[in-house]
Amino acid sequence: MGLHPKIKCEKINRKMKKLISTLFLIVLILSCADAKKNDPDDGSKIEQVSNNTFLSAKIDGRTFHIDSPTYFSMQNIITLAAVGNDKVQKIRIYINYTKGPGTYTFGEGISNSDNMVYTNSKGDWLAAKTKGEGTITITEEGGYLMSTFSFTGVNEEDNSTRQITEGKFKVKVDS
Repeated sequence: MGLHPKIKCEKINRKMKKLISTLFLIVLILSCADAKKNDPDDGSKIEQVSNNTFLSAKIDGRTFHIDSPTYFSMQNIITLAAVGNDKVQKIRIYINYTKGPGTYTFGEGISNSDNMVYTNSKGDWLAAKTKGEGTITITEEGGYLMSTFSFTGVNEEDNSTRQITEGKFKVKVDS
């Protein structure tokens, strides 16, 4: 009776070690396969083919591109956010989308609540009714919302500006 429980424990420990080792190996293989698929050094473009959504722009002449930006729509209010791979740069667009596809104007002296914001580790640059200026032209096609946009954002702390140009996005609209 004294050896039997010890033998059972050793068998269970060996099975657990094998199971944990197997799970670790599977996770390692999957993570390496995923890293290789998204590795930009292999010459291929990183692209999310499943839904083909993106937001891109030039920020003071430098390219900013994000696949699969966050899109939310509720009661004709559209919010779109893109966070850079560095987790520091962000572009956010907020539109009261009551008039549907068309051109929306942002900026000082315009009395709507629409705004566009560029953020990095040094602050926020805003185009809204109190600062900055910009436009966004929105179209809808085949279940997607598409846009071109540009804006000059103003930082409220030091009045510095950031130029966001050649902006465009494509997001899947909830149906």
